[in-house]
Amino acid sequence: MGLVNKCGSCGSVYAGEACPQCADTARRDMPTPELEAKKQLGGFEILGKLGEGGMGVVYRARQIALDRVVALKTLPASRSMDPEFQNRFEREAKAMATLSHPNIIPVFDFGREKETYYFAMEWVDSGDLRKKMDAGRLPVAETIDIITQLLDALEYAHESGIVHRDLKPENILIDANGRPRIVDFGLALLTDPDTQNLTMTGTRMGTASYASPEQQEDSHAVDHRTDLYSLGVMFYEMLTGGIPRGKFGNPSEKSDSDPRLDEVILQTLEQDPDRRPRDAKELQEKIRSTLAGAKKKPEAPAKPKPGGLLIGIAGGALLCAVILGLVFFLPGSADPTPNPTIVDFEHFIPGPEDAPSTMRTMDESQSSQFGIPENPFHADTPEDLGAFRKMLHGWGFPNVGKLKQAYLHRWNSCQIIILETPRAEELAPAFKRMEVYEDRWVHREGDILLFVHSVRNGVHSLFQELVSRMKKKLGEDSK
Repeated sequence: MGLVNKCGSCGSVYAGEACPQCADTARRDMPTPELEAKKQLGGFEILGKLGEGGMGVVYRARQIALDRVVALKTLPASRSMDPEFQNRFEREAKAMATLSHPNIIPVFDFGREKETYYFAMEWVDSGDLRKKMDAGRLPVAETIDIITQLLDALEYAHESGIVHRDLKPENILIDANGRPRIVDFGLALLTDPDTQNLTMTGTRMGTASYASPEQQEDSHAVDHRTDLYSLGVMFYEMLTGGIPRGKFGNPSEKSDSDPRLDEVILQTLEQDPDRRPRDAKELQEKIRSTLAGAKKKPEAPAKPKPGGLLIGIAGGALLCAVILGLVFFLPGSADPTPNPTIVDFEHFIPGPEDAPSTMRTMDESQSSQFGIPENPFHADTPEDLGAFRKMLHGWGFPNVGKLKQAYLHRWNSCQIIILETPRAEELAPAFKRMEVYEDRWVHREGDILLFVHSVRNGVHSLFQELVSRMKKKLGEDSK
């Protein structure tokens, strides 16, 4: 049996030459060394320091082999002393690098040089959501557009088994196209000092104002619903300008948002995760269905003024007589030219019979959850069309200009967008070049532009079958 000692610093009893508790404390408190400009780390040249936080230091760097600027994040030096960290780092890094979504900052590379672990990510130089919020309260339509895009990204990441755990405005970058991009997926779990395995959590994970109650208490293992809570805090703050702490009012009481959204937002802020939406997809459905039902009802016709009823009847009779005379006595006037109307989209919208075979075999319970189609949104009013254009812009689409009408719905992992615009012929080639979507298909008929794309990778066969059925429906396969 080895010699038992008592540490003079902390009082712990230990066997061996050094106190493991003090060594562990020293490891955690070890500062992360800064890298000087022009220094190389792996295949990257450091250009300058951007910032520092609990998850390490971020640098602007140049990837030498490809001669491109990247954001290089080095992890806290204390992690290099953890014998279990190396395997966990490689496992988590590979999972993060597989994420490919328009609203997620991709990881280009990762590695270790001596005692320094690092990630290389896409460089975005347009600022973050915090900067945008500090410039003034965001319009309601823009807020909803940002939130729905972030929910698309969360749905994709959660389906891939990755939870963010530290969603906040500082981790939402805004690119040159105005599109929100989530950064640091998975890093909270990877860099948490209390993490002993891939499922445990620690109170230091997440920023207090945005962390869910279960995450702050550290009494239960968190799941994807902790991200929904954090997003709910951001949603509330973007609308009202304040964090929902203690007793807080409905968002509509402090903003111009629709009161019908209050229930949706407050549900995401429930203390009990079981009372929140099941997942990002359900939350997005709730937002879209609420907005779809929020269209203004047409105003009732004005009541006739007293004494004007007989005059109205007489005038109407005279007008009818004049019209009848024109119809019967003017040549060629029996078929008056109809008023111009918008095109019926029904021909372009796939029905259940057009669904891929894997989707048509769903039972009723699945169909209610993954409806065919899901969450259709038809924009035909100036207000809705403006929101639709802003939404497309946020997704990286080119400027679509004036729209007569627009339509959007999801089919499981595919999305269908239909536009009626005089710029359809000009926009079709631009849509075809949108490489941000791995699977995409464009179809044009006159002023109608149809765009189908997958919302995540790994669904190529489903996308191909849907497009094949759509081509058959529209007669394109016979051309």
